[in-house]
Amino acid sequence: MSKAEAGLKKAEAALVQAVAKVTRAATLLEQKRSANRRRQALMQRGTVSADAGEEVQANQDIASADLAVAKSDVEAANGGLADARAELSLQRELLAKFTLRVPFDGLVMSRAKELGSVMAPGNTVYTLVAPETVWVMAFVDEALAGDIEVGQKVEIRLRSRPRDLFNAKVVRIDLENERVSEERRVYLAFDKRTAIFALGEQAEVLINTATLPEARLVPMAAVQSFNGRTGTVWTLENQRLVQRQMSFGHRTLDGRLEIISALPVGMEVLATINTKLSAGRLAIPEATP
Repeated sequence: MSKAEAGLKKAEAALVQAVAKVTRAATLLEQKRSANRRRQALMQRGTVSADAGEEVQANQDIASADLAVAKSDVEAANGGLADARAELSLQRELLAKFTLRVPFDGLVMSRAKELGSVMAPGNTVYTLVAPETVWVMAFVDEALAGDIEVGQKVEIRLRSRPRDLFNAKVVRIDLENERVSEERRVYLAFDKRTAIFALGEQAEVLINTATLPEARLVPMAAVQSFNGRTGTVWTLENQRLVQRQMSFGHRTLDGRLEIISALPVGMEVLATINTKLSAGRLAIPEATP
């Protein structure tokens, strides 16, 4: 590239010199013509000899030839300048093919090749990341993934920054589960760009799928034959133990189920069960704090 740029400057300078020579040759030609006219007039009056007149005429012819040569030099200089410009344009195109450009502002995370390395088509040179596009990928158990929707609010804690809480939202949910782990991948985007991050870092994710202002909850350990929607619980009715099948809704993070079946007045659901329970047995509830 530097050589092509120097060649262009040299061609431009050569053109300037050629134009200057044309101006000089034109001035000399006009001077010789004036001298020839005066000498020819004197020769006709017999004041000077014929040899002197022929010499002045020859000088004029030489000056005219010099002007023609200077004009041809200008044409050659113009051609050289056009060639230098074409060469510079070619070198710029070649240089552009060896210049790596990306359509976004990002950070270099890693460099796969060093200066002077031999490159093959498709080889990775740099790994870049746009900080504003950093996502968190959460693996959610299939049994809990059904209530997740795009747009739900999320709280994230990074393992390297456990004291910081980051707000995010669900932006994408995979349509295919991991068959081995039986988990679904959920992608989360930060509400605000985080200035410090490390790719591949583990994070704790809390997705708010529902808010229950009021609910009757029972521990999952107290529900028998639970199929994800219904199950059997022990209840206390008129101080007698009864087994009932009930329907359940949301599940809390601490392992409790929302009872959505209607409960008769005075019915209590047992929070703990054991093998000594039997239907119709007399029981007295413990006082709850």
